[in-house]
Amino acid sequence: MLDGRAPTSSVPLSAEAWSTRALGEFAVDLGAAHLAVGQAERAAELLALGLERCQWPYRGRVQARADLVEAVLASRGVRDEVPRAALADPPIEPQERAGADTGAAYARLRAMLAAAGTRADCVEDWLPASHLVSPWQRLRSLVAYGRYCLAHGDRAASEPALTEGRVLARLAGTPGWRKAIDACLAGFGASDGPGWARLSGNDREFVRLALQGVTNARIAEAAYVSERTVANRLRQIYALLRVRDRKELMELAEMDPPGWLSGNG
Repeated sequence: MLDGRAPTSSVPLSAEAWSTRALGEFAVDLGAAHLAVGQAERAAELLALGLERCQWPYRGRVQARADLVEAVLASRGVRDEVPRAALADPPIEPQERAGADTGAAYARLRAMLAAAGTRADCVEDWLPASHLVSPWQRLRSLVAYGRYCLAHGDRAASEPALTEGRVLARLAGTPGWRKAIDACLAGFGASDGPGWARLSGNDREFVRLALQGVTNARIAEAAYVSERTVANRLRQIYALLRVRDRKELMELAEMDPPGWLSGNG
């Protein structure tokens, strides 16, 4: 988190002298570090492992749950795949979120779950009412909100949040987060044009079939994947191209078609 580099550590295959709690907390910290540098899929695996090992009230569990939901939504885009360990099972007791920082993490958790599959309203919904929240926790909420808006094609809403996040990363002594924020913005492109060139070969085939009116079920058969995988991938393609559905995808293809769609590139 400090230097913006991907973690090289891993959870030991054998716990040996580690206590269950120590192993769980190490997995949670390692998962948070992967999330900081944008490795959401690996972060989700580690955070889920950590929460499975930490089935008791302690101050870091609320933060870990919020990080896990963010990691799953960032890597898969669907709430249905959020592990039960990240949801209110067991419930988060009021005393667990009594502090300002844990309250901030809890607010972020609730906002992400409420907004899953829809467009987020505003950054204030992701932050606690208290003005006592630390710069570190506000940074986490701003980055989560900014990433979510980018994933849903709303760059206009994400940029102010991520810009403030870069300032807070300096104040909180975590310059690595500034690199992560810059990489996050760069990953979604700085131009206002469509992101046709950033689609992979499989993504382009999905787009071709979608534009031909082929159903998700038929696309799944053709690609030898599940229908859920097709739905998730199309949702990510829509976000990358900044469209909401197939109708807008067709409109974009008519107004600004890529060369590869007609076989010219």
